[in-house]
Amino acid sequence: MMLAAACTATGIDAPDLTLSRKVPTVVKAAWRGEAEGVTLVALDDEGTEVLRWPTELGDDGTWRAVTLGLRPATRYCFRMEVVIEGETDTTGCVEQSTGDLPDTLEPLVVEENTRNSGLFTTGTIASTARAAIYDAGGVPVWWWAMPDPAAIVTRVHRALDGRSLLINAAAGIGADPGADMHIYRVAYDGAVLETVPTVGAHHDFVELPDGSLAWLAYEERLLDGVVRLGDVIVERDPSGATRQVWSAFDWFDFRDFKLEVNGSIVHANVLQYDAATDRYWVCLRNFGQYVAVDRATGALVEKLLGEGSDVQLAVGTQPSHPHGFRWIDEETLLGMDNRESSAEVSRLVKYEFDREDGVAAETWTFESDQGLHLLGLGDVAALPGGDVVALWSTAGQIQRLDADSNTVWRATSGIGTAFSYLEWWESPDTLPSP
Repeated sequence: MMLAAACTATGIDAPDLTLSRKVPTVVKAAWRGEAEGVTLVALDDEGTEVLRWPTELGDDGTWRAVTLGLRPATRYCFRMEVVIEGETDTTGCVEQSTGDLPDTLEPLVVEENTRNSGLFTTGTIASTARAAIYDAGGVPVWWWAMPDPAAIVTRVHRALDGRSLLINAAAGIGADPGADMHIYRVAYDGAVLETVPTVGAHHDFVELPDGSLAWLAYEERLLDGVVRLGDVIVERDPSGATRQVWSAFDWFDFRDFKLEVNGSIVHANVLQYDAATDRYWVCLRNFGQYVAVDRATGALVEKLLGEGSDVQLAVGTQPSHPHGFRWIDEETLLGMDNRESSAEVSRLVKYEFDREDGVAAETWTFESDQGLHLLGLGDVAALPGGDVVALWSTAGQIQRLDADSNTVWRATSGIGTAFSYLEWWESPDTLPSP
């Protein structure tokens, strides 16, 4: 009844709606008319606005929008807010129900929830490897099954074009270092827009402001008659040309290190890009170290923490099997320390760096309050306002902490499902694919 009341006709034609067949929580809306601006709005069963999305005016005079953030198996009413001669009016409203979740994808169990906002992308590592987006209620609002049966989804980035997601199909530990892997660009309606070959790619990748993609990949070299496995950064520009930016073999003497089973000697696992300095940052798990690589020259220009560090750790403990990390500002790094020993509890940690004096200090740490130890992966996010998000990947849990280290939100997956890396954002704004 409430929804019917909210959908009362206004005299302006209602939008045309199409439910995506590939991702049945995605609705494509179109409205044709003269206007200065148009916004798509979704109302729930009570007639309350729940989400809104921008539209884009096409050459044919049609305003189009695509949704993100709708829950499966839910009825909504959609209308356009139209600005004409400076005044805002609303169109008629159209009801549309979203489709069901696939049988192999379930909502998370939300155990604590005093701060319910935001969306996050991750890869699910289970019987079916998927890219997925969850809302703060733990409900999957978007999903896409991986076509590569041998690959895992390690990272899902919201693409800079605002129209798609970038999904990393990467080699797992012990996979063939020369295996054919891919980064997929997938529209919000589930259509594959681009498939980028990434031979030997593993763990992580980034999208650069100029549209280039860069990823971590394995490299094999024969040293003293022994095949050694290292890591490289490979970059692909928008024209499709690729180049190797950096190789660990050029900066570390692999003869000094023991052979590792099913893994590279340095074990690079997270890649980030800093546009201000045009540098890549790489986490080296086995060295407990974060290194900076100059994008133009491939030179290793900075080592932070671990052996051979450019700064001395004056307070705190060195990273141990680190994985996901974020620079909160130029001097503050937030990281996930998995810890090498399975008897140790994994933790979050902040380090402050004083490069001028050549020192660093551990300024905050949070050990998993449920005693979790991560076997691999693990990620963090630093949110506006001081909240921190921890993705306890192989434990299948995600946790949000406030500035006082109190848990304000926690969600857990079902048995047998782990997560990969994390990307969190507050707004579901999307643009339609061309």
